[in-house]
Amino acid sequence: MRKLHMLKTMGWCALVLSAAAFVAGCSSGSSGGGGGAAPEVTVDVSSASINVTDSDDITATSTDPSDTSFIWTVDVPGAVSITSVDTIDAVAQTLTSVATVTGIYPGAVTITATADPSGLLAEIEVTVINVAPVVRMSVEGLSHHDINDLDFAGAGLDPALFNQSSALTNVPVGTYAYFTANATDSEDDPLTYTWVVTAPDASDVPVADLPDTGDDQAIYFLVDQTGSYTVELSVDDGVNDPVRQTTTVTSGTWVGAGIVHNDTSPPTISASPCTSCHALGGGGFAPDMFTTWLETGHATKVATELDGAYYSESCMSCHTVGWDDLADNGGFDDLLATSSWTFPDPIGPGEYQNLIDTDPTLAALANIQCENCHGPASGHTASGSAALIDVSLDTGVCGQCHGEPWRHPRAVEWEYSGHSHEDSEAFRHWDDEEDDPDTDDVDETGMVSESCAKCHSGRGFIEFSKNFTDAEWEAGVVEPQVHSCAVCHDPHGNENPAELRVYGSTLVPTTIDGESSWAEMTGLGASATCITCHNGRRTPASGRTPHYLLGGAMMLGINGVEYGATINDSYHSTSLGNMVTIDGEQEEFGCPTCHMAPSTALYGDAEAHEFEHMVGQHSLNMTYEGFENVEMACARCHTGLDAYNRLARGDYDGDETTEGIQDEVAGLLEAVTAAVVALGAEDLGHYPYWDYDGVAEEDLASVKDAVWNIENVSNEGSLGIHNTGYAVGLLQASYNDLTGTDISSDLRYE
Repeated sequence: MRKLHMLKTMGWCALVLSAAAFVAGCSSGSSGGGGGAAPEVTVDVSSASINVTDSDDITATSTDPSDTSFIWTVDVPGAVSITSVDTIDAVAQTLTSVATVTGIYPGAVTITATADPSGLLAEIEVTVINVAPVVRMSVEGLSHHDINDLDFAGAGLDPALFNQSSALTNVPVGTYAYFTANATDSEDDPLTYTWVVTAPDASDVPVADLPDTGDDQAIYFLVDQTGSYTVELSVDDGVNDPVRQTTTVTSGTWVGAGIVHNDTSPPTISASPCTSCHALGGGGFAPDMFTTWLETGHATKVATELDGAYYSESCMSCHTVGWDDLADNGGFDDLLATSSWTFPDPIGPGEYQNLIDTDPTLAALANIQCENCHGPASGHTASGSAALIDVSLDTGVCGQCHGEPWRHPRAVEWEYSGHSHEDSEAFRHWDDEEDDPDTDDVDETGMVSESCAKCHSGRGFIEFSKNFTDAEWEAGVVEPQVHSCAVCHDPHGNENPAELRVYGSTLVPTTIDGESSWAEMTGLGASATCITCHNGRRTPASGRTPHYLLGGAMMLGINGVEYGATINDSYHSTSLGNMVTIDGEQEEFGCPTCHMAPSTALYGDAEAHEFEHMVGQHSLNMTYEGFENVEMACARCHTGLDAYNRLARGDYDGDETTEGIQDEVAGLLEAVTAAVVALGAEDLGHYPYWDYDGVAEEDLASVKDAVWNIENVSNEGSLGIHNTGYAVGLLQASYNDLTGTDISSDLRYE
């Protein structure tokens, strides 16, 4: 049962226009449209900002009745382009010219409007700006699969000589480090990338381009010394000063976190160089990261498998610390080469204890430990410096093992999800934002504002998950960051299934005291992770439209304008968070049931094989390039269903034809939209989305309510599949409120 709990609630960086245009000439003997005043020319501008390639309108007006046209000139030829339209008002005896000015090259220019034939003129100064590129430099995580996909052979290189990388700035000595530059330029200026890498001994390190990545946009270099490397990137757009970024790469050898003993419950650890600071149970110099980790599958992976029934030595490259055949840096494989322990054949009960007894030093590097995710700890354990270890949310950390398409494809699947698209609007919206201390906006271009950080930055989501029932939780202004593996799952472990950071309950929008606010909703199961962001962010009381991709709110059947009617939710909604029977097995029903369903290809459908990683599982996609994962996402419950757009139970949109649910909802959206447009509303197609200037005062409230429901249903992403009853009922009730008539006899509201 779900319950709702209320809570309390830069170089050239701007367009500069002179404060006022001035009259540079006049004529006599003509009063013009000024009612006795001397004729004059004035200019005004519509906006206070313009970038290169952007346009702005400047309006010039002459009050001399003899004038018939304007001549526009600029003192720096080529700095702007100008097109103009002249209009004569015979009654007012004025001439008006609207000049559209487009910035071509940055700099200050003086634009002059001269009326003809009077010769009256006015000038205005405009500074056209060119915004420097927004640059992100990052260490790149490459799995063996990724390396094989790159055309090393075409570059004359053997891919077998290149190690996989964990996307950490703390790397094992003797391996390659990979870096990428991701730069966006609002004016599409050609960009030049320059990399300089300096070794611990102050020598320059040779760098080379990764194949198939574009000139200098991704590079690699060999880390052959222990210590700190400096990596500097310079990106030049040819206009502004180059944008420079610098990061440090540390290099070390493997240490091992200690020997994990799985003969107790919970498991314990001994001979650990880490627990002196990260003390079990707390009280140490650093946070206790071991108590919960010891109960994860990672902590006892080798222990479980060696004592099991099926396991091979090749699997140990991911299940131990530092296995890398290409480097000698103290990893498990290096110690194994001289160890008296050998991989048992057959495996079985007691074999893990045999490893501990035979070679405890080797056993200290068994299982998936701290260094697998944080990099080699030799420098960190010797000095205690946090700078000599790394923490990263990059999926490359997990992808070094979970990036094999054939057996362990989670990271491969995730690459097809919207959560991975770092260049999408969801994560790049802030690239062109300017500082604005008077708003809840970013403090620095490219940074995500605090109000958006929960969902548009992985770190913001994690901060939210720590104590979201506190209405005063703070994430701060953070960098945009995709929702990677460790954003949803806590690799250090917790009490939730799959180590989900948010499980069971989360905050959803609700109306409190007539204002849009937040309340905790419980009983959501794993869907709480999804609903944390996919909830619409606000209610109708906000006076705005709902936020995008609000499938969670639709599943819950909340926050539509219901007009006091009873709108019955569909089974998807009423079952959310409950246990249901699917394929004869009990499982929790929710967002993952459909969005993380296995792809058809896993069940032998050769036709769908190419979409194996593109739908379901960690792709979270229901469709991809026209393919619908109906068999596994739907037909396990809806027997025989072969398309998402299943036949509706009535003619909901009143067109005298019973169609698929999505067709019926699309018809309702069209009908309700037509009704609000008929009352004077205009669909802008961009923020703020709707204009109500043409709506009569007596119709305004009804129109805004209907628009809320239009945006609610059209942005929830499924055209009624998430919650057919609620989506259809909201639109049918909206149509009735606007027109006074029912659109259909097959109503989903009472």
